[in-house]
Amino acid sequence: AYACSHLAMAFQTRGDLESAEEIYRHALALHEELGEKESMAAVYSNLGVVFQTRGAFDDAEFMHRNALALHEKLGFKEAMAGNFDNLGTVFEARGDLDAAAEMYLKALALHDKLGNQEYMARQLGKLGTLHMKQRDLDPAEEFYRKALALYEELDREDGIASHLGNLGSVSFLRGDLDEAEDLYRRSLALDEMLGRQRGMANQYGNLAKVFDARDDLDGAEKMHRK
Repeated sequence: AYACSHLAMAFQTRGDLESAEEIYRHALALHEELGEKESMAAVYSNLGVVFQTRGAFDDAEFMHRNALALHEKLGFKEAMAGNFDNLGTVFEARGDLDAAAEMYLKALALHDKLGNQEYMARQLGKLGTLHMKQRDLDPAEEFYRKALALYEELDREDGIASHLGNLGSVSFLRGDLDEAEDLYRRSLALDEMLGRQRGMANQYGNLAKVFDARDDLDGAEKMHRK
């Protein structure tokens, strides 16, 4: 059964999702026969991710809920938090943002109890982004600032860079262009130091939007060229 799961993961990594599903289901049947609930839960989670990747969200939800039910019986709180996060991702992809927020908050509460600060920061960031999608800027800012504080405490410069950029976007949507520029530049400086090309490209694009909003076409063009 374990060999099947490792083989399925290899197919999943390659993008051969049909083969991955087939082998995961075979592994699941073997674990069920042996009564191995922890392993069954892991396979259900993996199948959920396979279906998420395909965009088959009903099937993904079914698999993640099965994994959650088993982890609840086993009392595995960290794994439960992962299941709640996966369910949140499914609901977010469907556009059901309220249900997604509920799942992310449940994951956050468990990580808080367990003292998992990095995972707390991730959930806070996801909650901030949900509120940004709804242009609900005050809670978005609150979640992003909490995530930023945790990343600063953990000395995680990649997380700091990302959330400075996110806070810049909050300021931009509020029309506070000076604050947005300052936050984007601070994010950019960290991304440059870390060599994060994608982050740098995002911040140059964001700075271009700031200059566009000021009708500074030369400044915007300079950012676009970078």
